Amino acid sequence: MTKKILLVAGIIGALSIIMDALGNLYFIEFISDDDQIIYNHAVLYQMIHSLALICVVFLNRYFKPKYVNIIFFMFVAGTILVSGTLYLIALENMFKTSFAMLRPFTAIGGLLLLIGWLGIAYLGIDYKSKKR
Repeated sequence: MTKKILLVAGIIGALSIIMDALGNLYFIEFISDDDQIIYNHAVLYQMIHSLALICVVFLNRYFKPKYVNIIFFMFVAGTILVSGTLYLIALENMFKTSFAMLRPFTAIGGLLLLIGWLGIAYLGIDYKSKKR
């Protein structure tokens, strides 16, 4: 499980750097200032949750894999939905199409991220210290 989480966290983190570079070097010519803000939020959510996934690795050591898997899935699916839809919405003008129908998926992704964070909070409440 640790290997899978680190692999996915690394890929999501690397893609956030690539998307940030593309946004600031290439896409900036095609999007408005308001869309740039949306795009930057997508990068930020992606970057933060790649780091959160690295933290999930440490949960592996102390909690049942079932709980860690749920949190992992919530963070990955939530990040893909939130950042993915925000990227598309920000780049509507470049693609010359409307992605407004994707806005509900952004909210669903946000809900998944929230569930992931609340899952960590639950583990904190449920945690019983083990002496080493």
